[in-house]
Amino acid sequence: MRHAVAGTRTPDSWMDRRLHRPLSHWVTQAFLHTPLTATQVTILSLAFGLAAGWCFGQGTLLSGLWGLALFCLSAILDHSDGELARATATESSLGHFLDNLSDGLVALAVVAGMTWSIVAHLPPDYLALLGWAIATGLPLCFLVEWRLESLRAATPLPDHQPLVLFRTMNTLTAREPLYIFLVVYLMVTGSEGGLAWQGLAWAFAGGLHLFWLLLVTVGWRFFGFRTMIRGLSSERNYKPEKG
Repeated sequence: MRHAVAGTRTPDSWMDRRLHRPLSHWVTQAFLHTPLTATQVTILSLAFGLAAGWCFGQGTLLSGLWGLALFCLSAILDHSDGELARATATESSLGHFLDNLSDGLVALAVVAGMTWSIVAHLPPDYLALLGWAIATGLPLCFLVEWRLESLRAATPLPDHQPLVLFRTMNTLTAREPLYIFLVVYLMVTGSEGGLAWQGLAWAFAGGLHLFWLLLVTVGWRFFGFRTMIRGLSSERNYKPEKG
């Protein structure tokens, strides 16, 4: 996801520097010779991300490989839309909103697709417990992250804390952990053992709950637990830089 603090672009992660950003530069240069707008590129990124989620939901190695390729392409376009907006001086509040919304929907689609295929490979006696664990962990991750991002955008923090929080959130929400889990998922889809799917399901459910607990810890550290629950009485908005 692309966020910013104090008008500064989100620092690129390892995958961004090694893969997404070098390719997005070439894509953006090509887009500059077309009538495509940054918003249209954002929609393309979302479309490829949703298609990736559908592929992961099929639960086969071939569909998973297609899903990984589409997810990578979605990430490249997610960089390209911001580059195109800056190159054409067409940045806007709507563009920032659509960019962030697209990131969230893509992540949700990919995770939901894997969840669907994992549950489909589990024996019935596992479904109740693991279904409950995943069904509670998935929405908690997105709700807590949404709350924390809202507070980060609206709360004035003293001294160097905004930068520390910014870097912490950027680390936690980077694509690298998802890429790692996708590789493990592909290894499991290539196996025939039911135990591998059960192990993946437990790791997936545990990872979801660990993620939202880490976010709650970050929110408690910077804003206090009461503010995390109740929110702010008044908010100060800013416009983050896209891409």
